Amino acid sequence: MELYADPVNGESPDRQEMTRVRRLKGADRGYAYRARVPASRPATDYTPRVIPRYAGVAVPLEAARILWQR
Repeated sequence: MELYADPVNGESPDRQEMTRVRRLKGADRGYAYRARVPASRPATDYTPRVIPRYAGVAVPLEAARILWQR
């Protein structure tokens, strides 16, 4: 899980890895996550997304297995 924000002013995209903090009660495989982002950007700039993770493999942004929140 990560929070993603599009690039601003020619900078790179802002990608903040989210930390799994606890299991959700009553959910078979549901978890709550937490992340910190800079206060210099509005929260609406960020979109949570699920990205597959494999050791040693880079996943491109256009990969079909990335699940975007919006």
